[in-house]
Amino acid sequence: MRSKYIALDIVKVLLKITHNMTEGCYDSLHVIGHSMGAHISGHVGKNLPNLYRITGLDPAKPMYENSGPDDRLDMTDAIYVDVMHTNAGQNGLNKSIGHMDFYPNGGSKQPNCSESSDKHGSCSHVISYHYYAHSIWSREDYIAYRCPSWDDFKAYRCDNASKNLMGEWVYVNGKNGDYYLNASTQD
Repeated sequence: MRSKYIALDIVKVLLKITHNMTEGCYDSLHVIGHSMGAHISGHVGKNLPNLYRITGLDPAKPMYENSGPDDRLDMTDAIYVDVMHTNAGQNGLNKSIGHMDFYPNGGSKQPNCSESSDKHGSCSHVISYHYYAHSIWSREDYIAYRCPSWDDFKAYRCDNASKNLMGEWVYVNGKNGDYYLNASTQD
């Protein structure tokens, strides 16, 4: 718990520096955080008025699974919040907390991770930033569909009119909700 408060103190210092550098204009700033960093990004948004976008990469579950919106990343922390869940329920939070929540391969265990590399879910947890990095240069690789669940996605029971791109090139004006897709980091 102590590390959480140290991280928040660091955020306060970074906010002061950011404020001085940007003269308080945050409407084009995009903050990205992985695991606990996703929640720290939420605290950045709570303290920067009109922050444009936050991307949470598999927000941490430990210490946050029972936290309310004031203590973790939440859709109210920026004009637009997108969240990628890759190890939901183990290391990552298993609840929708953004305007759009993306669940590649169902959001819990990633097929790119072998049994040995995914001990305690570590590979599935960190693969979120690999997916994000890949999305920067391969924008069409991560087409996701708005759907009630992974089972509905696998059964082709999604809203095909509501598709979006997971990662850097997400359509921020798309429909809010949960999005599912098959994903890989391999070309």
